[in-house]
Amino acid sequence: MNRCLLAFVVLSVLSACASTKSHSALGDDRHPNLPPVIASLDGGFAEESLGSLAEAPVAPKAEPTLPVATKSVPSLGSALQQDTNPGQPIIVPQAAETPNRSIRLAVLFGDFDELYGSDLDFGFLFGVVRTDPNALVPYFDTSLLSGSMDNGFESINSFLVDFNFGGRYNFALEDARLRPYAEVGGDVILGLFDYSNPSVSDTLFGASLGLTVGAGFEFQVNDSLALNIDYRTRLFGTDSEPEGSIGTLSQTSFDYSRFSFGVLFGN
Repeated sequence: MNRCLLAFVVLSVLSACASTKSHSALGDDRHPNLPPVIASLDGGFAEESLGSLAEAPVAPKAEPTLPVATKSVPSLGSALQQDTNPGQPIIVPQAAETPNRSIRLAVLFGDFDELYGSDLDFGFLFGVVRTDPNALVPYFDTSLLSGSMDNGFESINSFLVDFNFGGRYNFALEDARLRPYAEVGGDVILGLFDYSNPSVSDTLFGASLGLTVGAGFEFQVNDSLALNIDYRTRLFGTDSEPEGSIGTLSQTSFDYSRFSFGVLFGN
């Protein structure tokens, strides 16, 4: 009896093992990608489970977040300061030095040596000059001159415009307050003459070319103001015969000698 019961148990165990293997083989064939536990289940339940898995929403795969390296953009000023060619030095352009120009205003005193014996009653000068130290520089000025002569029989009132241009040498050193100079130039004089005697009167016109020489000095008061004393004489003026409706006056060279006292404005 015991042997029969033992034999029945052994057969039952072998039969169960064989059934499990057959289901496992069937599950592997029908669902090769499923785990053995799911594959060993009943076919309908396995298919229903697969269907529910297929209908389930799939969560999107999260992409890995990589750190983004940020690069600062240099400003325009710093970019311009960077040396694009390390082998070459940076050359900074230098501003051109401006010449030392000054406006000259002066009052004139003197006489006309060869203008019918006239005295210089009034004179005013306007000019532009460079004051560069220890240098030969150009100058230009215009003078308005007035003179008169009366010998008891005839009188002549003279009105002259003198355009003078040339060069002068400034002997002063850098930053010196006292600046002496000497000048040589040429000029053109245009003149109007009011002539009268007991019988006639008329206005006559004349012109002359000449050579001038002079010298003077300037005293620098501050950075923009200087005082000026100057002497100039006119030499070798061409003779002129002022003409009018009554005829001509006698020849004159318009030569003069005069002093000027003035100021200069500028650098």
